[in-house]
Amino acid sequence: MLEENSLYGLTYGCPHLERQPDCPLKQVEHLSFQEKVKWIDKLSEAEKDTILEHHQVCSKNR
Repeated sequence: MLEENSLYGLTYGCPHLERQPDCPLKQVEHLSFQEKVKWIDKLSEAEKDTILEHHQVCSKNR
């Protein structure tokens, strides 16, 4: 559940204010927060892990 909470926060907004072009969350940026939550809930655990791993690498490199 902690991972999902992190994903919800990341989906709401990038901690660096602007998403990088390769950010996997860029594709849902135009959705409402409620739509983003539904999108996250439909992801597989592997997809969620991929997004979180991308965020960790991105944050480290910024």
